[in-house]
Amino acid sequence: MLPIPIQTNLYLPIRMTNPVTQVSIIIVACNSASVLKQCLHSLADQKDASCEVIVGDNASQEQCEEVVRLAYPNAQFVRLDENIGFGAACNIGAAAALGRYFAFLNPDTEVEPNWLTPLIAELANDTAVGAVTPIAEQQKIENNN
Repeated sequence: MLPIPIQTNLYLPIRMTNPVTQVSIIIVACNSASVLKQCLHSLADQKDASCEVIVGDNASQEQCEEVVRLAYPNAQFVRLDENIGFGAACNIGAAAALGRYFAFLNPDTEVEPNWLTPLIAELANDTAVGAVTPIAEQQKIENNN
């Protein structure tokens, strides 16, 4: 495998999928340890797809790596030396990912146990579809305000 150079002196192998890993969930964090913990706990309840979790840390001053190790020990943690922004950090997470599909989450996201099932079904059933997103229930949004 040839390394792909990226801005932060981090080298990742050329992306190859893993037939066992269906979805790579990529979370970009920056000084968000408190909400990241809840996000990872909600992902631990995921039962409907073979997933890997990758957390890209945008040079946090907080102990995000420790939170990840305790809340989701199987997650891959990628510490970036500088805050390169959400999009660039998502790209680094994607370069490290092995899944057929990617799910990009903010660290303050909490998901339902079977949230991926309809998203994967839509992608698998229609090759013309390149991206999907869940719709939040209005009642939940109103209750959180």
